[in-house]
Amino acid sequence: MVRSYCDFASANWQQLLFGALLMALSSFGQTYFVSVSGSCFRAAFNLTDVGLGATHAAGTFASALKLTSAGRLIDYTSVCRFT
Repeated sequence: MVRSYCDFASANWQQLLFGALLMALSSFGQTYFVSVSGSCFRAAFNLTDVGLGATHAAGTFASALKLTSAGRLIDYTSVCRFT
């Protein structure tokens, strides 16, 4: 079983590297931005910590709902164009 995983990884290392790079480069995006800019958001919109957290949670939930419908687009376009 481990041998088949190693064979798969050696045969498809470029695709695996591409996926790992996309995951690593996108992981800090929204959460990092909100954590750095949180105090500015709270001051500008007169929010408490709870208010900012609730707003962030609502935005994350809304984007997750949109992602389920937008995710179907990858079935009809190439990975290069989608990326």
